[in-house]
Amino acid sequence: MGAHSDEQQKTIEQIILVNEQNPIVPFFADPAGFKFKFRNSITDDLVSFLEATLSAGMDEQMINEDGELNVRETGFVHLWRD
Repeated sequence: MGAHSDEQQKTIEQIILVNEQNPIVPFFADPAGFKFKFRNSITDDLVSFLEATLSAGMDEQMINEDGELNVRETGFVHLWRD
């Protein structure tokens, strides 16, 4: 088990935490990325939670020009790994 495996485990743990906060609906997954929507509305509290919780690679399209997570505008989250 190398660093890539550790990164994958950390990403899985973060996705579990997010799903517990607001159930997710995955719509894309491959070895390099994972995309999901939320079943419930996206609140300010959820956005704050995501910003504090997600340290996995965040697609740059998920960050607005102010450096904030724009999940409200996009309606989904895209995590990726190199």
